[in-house]
Amino acid sequence: MTYLNDLLKTWGYLALFIGTFLEGETILIVAGILASRGRLNLHYAILAAFAGSMFGDQCVFLLARYKSSWVLKKFSKFDNKISKALRLLEKNSIWLLLSFRFFYGLRNVISIAAGLSQVPKKKFALLNGIGAMTWALSFGYGGYYVGRKFEKYLESAKEYEIKALIAIGVVVVIYWVYKKFRKKPTDNPS
Repeated sequence: MTYLNDLLKTWGYLALFIGTFLEGETILIVAGILASRGRLNLHYAILAAFAGSMFGDQCVFLLARYKSSWVLKKFSKFDNKISKALRLLEKNSIWLLLSFRFFYGLRNVISIAAGLSQVPKKKFALLNGIGAMTWALSFGYGGYYVGRKFEKYLESAKEYEIKALIAIGVVVVIYWVYKKFRKKPTDNPS
C-alpha cells in the first residue's frame, strides 16, 4: 500500500492510468484516499482510472478479436475460465459486459472472451465505457469515503487517546498503592 501511495504521489494521474490499464481496484482506492486528503483531485483521478480501464479493456478485446491464436496461446492457463465466460456472454452479454470489472480477476478473461465471441465492436465499446465509468466512480468515491471516515476516526481517537492514557495511569497508580500498603501475610503459625 505504501508503494502505491508513493507511486501516486510521484507520478499522479499517469500512474493511475497505467495502474488501471489491466487490473486496478487497489490503486484507484488509494487514489481516492489521497484525494480525501487533498493530495489528488478526485475528479481527475476518476477520469484517469476510467480512461486506463476502458483503454486497457479495449486493447485486450481487440487483441483477442484480431490475434486470437496468439492470445489463446499466451493465456492458455485461463482456457477453462474463457470457455465459461463465452457461455455467459451467449446468455446475457449486456449485464456481463457492464459489470465484469467488478469481479476481481475476471476483467481480462471477459475482455478476451468478448473479443473471441460475436460481440460487435461498437456494442463492446459502449458497454465497456459505461462499465468503466461506473467502476471508476464507485471505487474512486469509495476510496474517498474511506479516507474521510478514517481521518475522522483518527481525530476522535486523539480525544479518547488522552482519556485512555489518564485511565491507564490511574489504574497503575492504584495498583502500585495497593501493592505498597496492603498487609502482607505473616508466617506466624497460630
